[in-house]
Amino acid sequence: MSKILVYDPEGSAKKIDALSLSPVRANWNGTTIGILDNRKQHAGELMEMIARDFAGRFKNVKIVKESKESAAVPMTPEQLARMAKQCDLVLTGTGD
Repeated sequence: MSKILVYDPEGSAKKIDALSLSPVRANWNGTTIGILDNRKQHAGELMEMIARDFAGRFKNVKIVKESKESAAVPMTPEQLARMAKQCDLVLTGTGD
């Protein structure tokens, strides 16, 4: 007879201190927006559409795009470093 391992779904969560949000920017002119295409169907197109709409509302907005190998893997450390260095705001891919 085979054994079935059953895990208890009840767990505990470690309490963390309250987090603070970044201050709200009044002016997004000159912003660099990063797009991370996670390779899900139409995710890249959706992120580009949102970024273009944003760029149409503010002056001198630059758009930078990175693509992951697939939705199943994280971005590479090199991609993360580039995005962190270049971008003021990053739009990430969509979920299901």
